Parts: sequence; C-alpha cells; structure tokens
Amino acid sequence: EFERDLIVERTAAGKAFRKANDPTWKDGRKPIEYDTVLFKALNERVISGEITAKDAWTTLGVGKTKWYEIVKERKTAS
Repeated sequence: EFERDLIVERTAAGKAFRKANDPTWKDGRKPIEYDTVLFKALNERVISGEITAKDAWTTLGVGKTKWYEIVKERKTAS
C-alpha cells in the first residue's frame, strides 16, 4: 500500500508539473476523430430507414456510445 501511495503521489506531481509548464498539455485520452460529412450522410440514411444505426457506426469507424453522443451533440447544436 505504501508503494502504491508513492506511485500515486509521483504521478500527481508529474501531471501538476506538466500542466504548469505546458499550456497545450491535456490529461486523458485524445478525442475520437471522425468524418463529419460522412456522419451527416449516414445519419440521414439512418433517419430515413435505409440502414441501421449499427451499420452506420461501423462504417464511420466509431463505437455505439460515440455514435449516439455525436447524434445528441448534433441535435442540440441545431
């Protein structure tokens, strides 16, 4: 437990140092990139019933959760 606490402290100190010295640094994963034009076309086909949502997110190359996050994001933006 003691060693684990030391690791956590060193990790936190390293992140704090990096954050203080590099304004472009962000903690966490990089955002998933996707083709917005392809998303729009696929979403229109899903709405019209031509393809399923599963086919659409597979074609776009994102997961189920990300697909629905993007759909929700687009609905609130418009």
